Amino acid sequence: MKPKVFVIQDSGKNLSPAREYGEIEVILHRDATKDAGPIALHRKLREFRKDDFLLLIGHPIFIGLAMHAVLQMYGSVNCLVWDKNHYCYNVEHAYTE
Repeated sequence: MKPKVFVIQDSGKNLSPAREYGEIEVILHRDATKDAGPIALHRKLREFRKDDFLLLIGHPIFIGLAMHAVLQMYGSVNCLVWDKNHYCYNVEHAYTE
């Protein structure tokens, strides 16, 4: 099964370069509030698998909550971070240990 790229929050930016890493799955839309966002975030991240990616874009609180949720599930997470110098995504790995 092909990995998914979980976009933490849609920003309206072109995400097509992230398709290289898997199918795009938007978790939260631009208008997500700090009240309803965490509930939707945790619900959607139940689908996250160890080989999937988090695309670190959106409100910093939502990014932190998503990272925390995935790290609790697996102890590690694959992240996509935009490299503005080379105009591409880089894979970064975060671990709890």
